[in-house]
Amino acid sequence: MKKILLPVVIILAIVLIPPAITGSKAEKELNSLTDLISSNPGYSATWENYNKGWFSTNATLTISFDTAYFDPESSQVIDIPLTFNAKHGLFLFSDTQTLGLFSYELGLQEEQSSTLEGILDFDKNQAFYTSTGAMDLTGNLTLNDKISAFSVSEEGNELSFSGYTGSGTYSSSQVLDYEAIIGQFSFSGKEDEIIKVSESSLKMSADYGQSIAKNLAPSTASFNTDEIVIETNDGNGKFNDLAVLAELVIADDKKSFDMNFDISLANGVTGEENFEDLKFVFGYDNITTAFYEAYLGALENVDSFEDPAQLFTPEVLDEALSKGMGISADQLSVTLPKGKMSSSFNFSIPPQSNLTGETVLQNPLLLTQAVLVNVNISMDQPLAAQIARSQMEQTINQQLELQRAAGQEVTLTDAELDQLIDQSVDTTLATLIQQGFLIENNNLYESVMSFQNGQATINGVEIPLEALLQGAL
Repeated sequence: MKKILLPVVIILAIVLIPPAITGSKAEKELNSLTDLISSNPGYSATWENYNKGWFSTNATLTISFDTAYFDPESSQVIDIPLTFNAKHGLFLFSDTQTLGLFSYELGLQEEQSSTLEGILDFDKNQAFYTSTGAMDLTGNLTLNDKISAFSVSEEGNELSFSGYTGSGTYSSSQVLDYEAIIGQFSFSGKEDEIIKVSESSLKMSADYGQSIAKNLAPSTASFNTDEIVIETNDGNGKFNDLAVLAELVIADDKKSFDMNFDISLANGVTGEENFEDLKFVFGYDNITTAFYEAYLGALENVDSFEDPAQLFTPEVLDEALSKGMGISADQLSVTLPKGKMSSSFNFSIPPQSNLTGETVLQNPLLLTQAVLVNVNISMDQPLAAQIARSQMEQTINQQLELQRAAGQEVTLTDAELDQLIDQSVDTTLATLIQQGFLIENNNLYESVMSFQNGQATINGVEIPLEALLQGAL
């Protein structure tokens, strides 16, 4: 009898004990995931009604989002309760049998589903939102997300979305790799507004094991879509082959970071103006984590944006000033029918040894002695002439309107007005070249502007700071 009981006990131990152990392991891992969600600015995640059994766990996962993160003047907390069901391992059964710590299903609660059914038109035979996944024996999580296609109509406005599918992994070392297909989106308004976005792709990778300050982690993300169409009463636009690449790089000391962005459009049209090869490459350089956290904290208090002393403490500014920081755009370029324009700029505060956070808060104008600004612009001459003519035409027409309003007679014909505008453009460009503000280089106009030690220059020609400020105003 003992020979029979012994293998029975062993089998029961294998079958029954691991689910309890993996259930506890699942709870620990799930708590770490909610901590991860909550560490993102504006988000929080909490477990409610967490019922852990021997073989399964049932709970409600409530994800909250504070809209103040995107709009400081309109703070509203939105709660989304989700139904969570998990099965404990070691043996997991779904479409296939496998070994693992747990598998899960996540979806909207019945009340939320019923509410959506009364608002949206979608396939009621399928759940509107589902997320499924499993964690293997080494702690690696696989996940799959799906949002059903839907449409909605209200008071002459119509919106449709062809659905969302995403999949990825979250490793035991806290590395996330995720890809998604975002379905076609279209909106047509009762006032003839139209917005259409073709099917898009999203990819992201992040190492949360190396995260700092509000869950900033070394990461990359990309977004691509073939076409965006916008038609409104204010104007129309069509944009083809949009590509966005973002990267976050953490400094070795984990006290600062860089954020880099690369945005491109193959071609498009705005109004009646066609363009090609739009490229914008820019980034935030050497931003301290304390500076970033202070900014996020200010989102919860709108008034602090109007008072720098509330936004940043002297200690936060001391660290930022000692390290230096800046914003740069390595490339902003576009090709228009009349030619190409290319530019770059850099705005930075190099590491400071004399300035302190306390003195800057008392007199912010001291920063003008520390700021470095460099701007480079290159433009094909026909394009520069077209832009100058457009501005000159607007200026002259405004002057003529003022004369008419003052009762003065304006007798210019259209031909005479065109001639006046052309002459004014030629004179203006010639004057700028003579003064050294524009440099002719083959078929290009070039200009280099800089600001250092409180002194502004254009192509080496000094510009009084007072004149520069008046021009900006």
